[in-house]
Amino acid sequence: SVTHDMDEALLADRIVALSAGRVALEAAPRVLFDHEALATLGLGAPTASAVALGLRRRGLPLTALPLTADELATTLLALREATWARR
Repeated sequence: SVTHDMDEALLADRIVALSAGRVALEAAPRVLFDHEALATLGLGAPTASAVALGLRRRGLPLTALPLTADELATTLLALREATWARR
């Protein structure tokens, strides 16, 4: 199926991103949405991933990119617990 909705694209096993009619990127959603070239293709990340990428740019140590709101919440709660455990 074809979609321009990145949240809908999460449901796919693999995503193919085109540029000028040619394959620019092809990968599983978790890999593709964490790829640096995504923005240069004019594509955004799913909502939860975009929030996580913004937090990562601001210094939060997010290693795995969350794709869904549930994953983002779980990641942030784990980070908060780890931070509090070090106090």
